[in-house]
Amino acid sequence: MVKTKKAWIRIIEAFIAIMIVATAILIISSEGRGEINTEPIYNLQRNILNVISNNETYRNEVLNNPIPPNENCVLVDSNANNDYIRFIRQNLPRNLDFVTNICRIGTFSNKGIPNDIGNIYVSETIISAVYNFYPNDEARILRLLSWRER
Repeated sequence: MVKTKKAWIRIIEAFIAIMIVATAILIISSEGRGEINTEPIYNLQRNILNVISNNETYRNEVLNNPIPPNENCVLVDSNANNDYIRFIRQNLPRNLDFVTNICRIGTFSNKGIPNDIGNIYVSETIISAVYNFYPNDEARILRLLSWRER
């Protein structure tokens, strides 16, 4: 009877040891999964928008893109035939898809984003023209929204 009791105690000890090791492995493996370093994507988006805002051709394309009177924003997707869209397409990684929204100052839009997307990376800049050369052009917000393709 004593040997049987010792055997059961050994089995329980082994089971507890296995559970402790399995718990430790699960905790360690789950810690690294949740965090994605998004800083490089945001830095790249800011650099792209900085180039667009400082390039006269790109800036004029944004300013000359008409926003209907009853709308606050207009969607320009990644397939549009604009120079600044081609520039974005060339500089974003191939695994990112994107759209741009050109909006009036003080308005917000997320037009063109698919519903089943996970993380969306959004950066924006104000695009304006020199008043003396373009007196009728109002400043616009160029919003770049990107996400990982599935």
